[in-house]
Amino acid sequence: MKILLTGATGFLGSHLVHAFLEEGHQVAIIKRSTSNTERIYSVLGDMETFDIDRLAMEAPFLKLGGVDAVIHTATCYGKDGETNSEIYETNTLFPLKLLETAISFNTKTFFNTDTFFNKDHIL
Repeated sequence: MKILLTGATGFLGSHLVHAFLEEGHQVAIIKRSTSNTERIYSVLGDMETFDIDRLAMEAPFLKLGGVDAVIHTATCYGKDGETNSEIYETNTLFPLKLLETAISFNTKTFFNTDTFFNKDHIL
């Protein structure tokens, strides 16, 4: 299966990358060019990587010739001082654009993770 994964440099995503590769799936990831890849460094050569801040959203779908499943685990918790608008962009607009793009490329499966806040300053 051809899997496109976001959040691959985080805790959940990095574990999914390793598991999917071990199972023999073709894995590609969307990340920022500034992402710390320490958790997946040993397998970076085993998958395609796309820096979303340098490419159009369609780029991974075009280069891969379509995708069987998108798994979106990227999230912003606001722990690094991100503004409410940055949190909104990461947790709402980005996955919506990703979903719309996946639909336009006839991707059959889309998993979206979410986050829950229990902080007064995050709306």
